[in-house]
Amino acid sequence: DLEAATALADRGLAHCADPHDPAVYTATYALSEVALYEGRLDDVLALADVLEQVSPSGANRLFDVWLRVSRVLAQAYSGRTDAANTAAERILAAGRREGTPASVAWATYALTEALVEHEPERALPVAEEALAYSRAFDDRFLVGVTLVTAASLHARHGNASRAVELFRETIDRWRRARNWTQQWVAVRSIVGLLLRLGANEHAAVLHGIVLSRSTSSPPFGADAQRLAAAAAELSARLGEAGFATARARGVGMSDDQAIAWTRDVLDRLGHGLPAARVWTRRCPRRPGPTSGAGGSWSPAATPP
Repeated sequence: DLEAATALADRGLAHCADPHDPAVYTATYALSEVALYEGRLDDVLALADVLEQVSPSGANRLFDVWLRVSRVLAQAYSGRTDAANTAAERILAAGRREGTPASVAWATYALTEALVEHEPERALPVAEEALAYSRAFDDRFLVGVTLVTAASLHARHGNASRAVELFRETIDRWRRARNWTQQWVAVRSIVGLLLRLGANEHAAVLHGIVLSRSTSSPPFGADAQRLAAAAAELSARLGEAGFATARARGVGMSDDQAIAWTRDVLDRLGHGLPAARVWTRRCPRRPGPTSGAGGSWSPAATPP
């Protein structure tokens, strides 16, 4: 609930008299995350500058990682790809040098996002590597967002069977968490997969679903452009009346009905596709106990 998150963060800031109170950092970071979900990318970068100024001494190392990753994502989503790539590589190098699993896992995910739109072939193996790192680090949220990125990449540029497999896991994960914001980000990318596989009516129904959700953040940037292109292609394939009729079916579903319907479509698709050829790489050892982003993670445990 992005509106409620904003209200709570603003309320917290109103009660902080000291600008260096750690609560200021936490509340401001929450506002930057809302801005990222809503596509206000310049606001994300501006808030990142503020956060660097108010960061309390001895702040949780993980917050610092998240802050730098948020900056990379805002740069990547706004087309500043060179800056995003450089920053992600810098975080990754620092994480490997320090042996901090959170930095390595989050930076590999951020690098994937920096590469997605302009170097998708390079991004595919990096996405699978990020997924392996996130599972090894056992960060459930990071596993979830990395699944979305890896599934979406396979849907557009990779193995369709692998995309279906990852999307099914993604949907189940966000359904258990009741995280609708992330759920709809994932489901939006399934429209393109259905279109690619020629499931035109299903794609049209899903198009109606994803653009009519009150629990969704608005699509922006390349995501919005893909949905617009899908609408044009589906109108051409189904005819305007056919597209409108199918979309109306999606609009009429509740959130839970829509997710159950989407999951069923993926199951049926999975049965009709050849087995996925999974990109493989030696997975890092599971990190030992950590504190925040600290702890030990031997460089020898990272994939070659």
